[in-house]
Parts: sequence; C-alpha cells; structure tokens
Amino acid sequence: MDLKIATFLLVLLAAVTISEGGVFKCCVEISPRISRQLLRTVDKYDIQKKGGACEKEALILHVKGKTFCGSPKLLPIIRRNSRKKRLSHKD
Repeated sequence: MDLKIATFLLVLLAAVTISEGGVFKCCVEISPRISRQLLRTVDKYDIQKKGGACEKEALILHVKGKTFCGSPKLLPIIRRNSRKKRLSHKD
C-alpha cells in the first residue's frame, strides 16, 4: 500500500514539474535598431541561446513590462548600463 502511495506522489510531482515549465517564448525576429534611450531603461535582460526550443541567439530586453529582442552584440552596452545604474543607486 505504501509503495502505491509513493508511486502516485512521484507521478503527481513529475506532472506538476512538467506543467510549470510552460511554453518557451523565443525571439523570432531581432530588432535591427534599438535606441540608446531604450537601452538605458532596460530593467532586466535574458540571453537566448541558439538551439533547443529557440532558433536564434538573441538578447531579450525587459523594459517597463514590455519585451524587445535585440542582437547579442548589445550585451556589453547593457552590462555597462546595468553597472552604472547599480553604482548610482549606492549613493
């Protein structure tokens, strides 16, 4: 009886874990130009790797609840801006 309960709980846990994975959101198109003003206001960024569920490498930029897809070449600029924001908030 205990084995049946343990098996049931294991299957239930696996089902919950899989369902929480959700649907992948990938950048299909990369914006050719992103303004400097927008780059300065990035709240958060994610790096999309090529392969798996997504076909292109991209930089996913989160700005005021909106999402933009940019070139991975923008990463040094985003990191520099993030560093500047952190330093200015320490004062």
